[in-house]
Amino acid sequence: MVHIEDRDDLKKKIKNKMSGYRRCDKKKRDFYPLLNATLKSITTKDAIKLVDDLESSKCSGCGCTMLFTNYTPYCIYQFSFDRKNNKMVHTIENLNIVCWNCNSCGWDTVKDHCPKGCHKRII
Repeated sequence: MVHIEDRDDLKKKIKNKMSGYRRCDKKKRDFYPLLNATLKSITTKDAIKLVDDLESSKCSGCGCTMLFTNYTPYCIYQFSFDRKNNKMVHTIENLNIVCWNCNSCGWDTVKDHCPKGCHKRII
C-alpha cells in the first residue's frame, strides 16, 4: 500500500487531473461513440481508491518512485492515469497508474532528472 501523508493534496491533485480527463473523455465519446456509449468515466472517489489499492509507489512502466503529492506541474515523477485502450474513456477498469513520463513518452523511457528542476533521479 502507498503511504500518502497529505491526503488533501492528493485529492486536489486528482481533481485537477480529472478536469483534463473529462475534456479528453468528451472527445473520445465524440470520436468513438459506440465504444464509449455505456462507459462511465472515473470519479475522484474511484481515482483515490485506485491509488489506495496500489501495492507500491513504483511505476509499473519504468520502476521509478512516483510522487503523489508535493510536485510541480509537469514533473515527470508525478503519478498519472494511463489508459490501457486509448480509444476508450478513463474508466476504473481501463487505467494503470504510472509516472507522467511513462504516460506521455512511453513506458520504460529513460529519464535522469525532472526538466522542471524539482527532482533529481528518483529510483
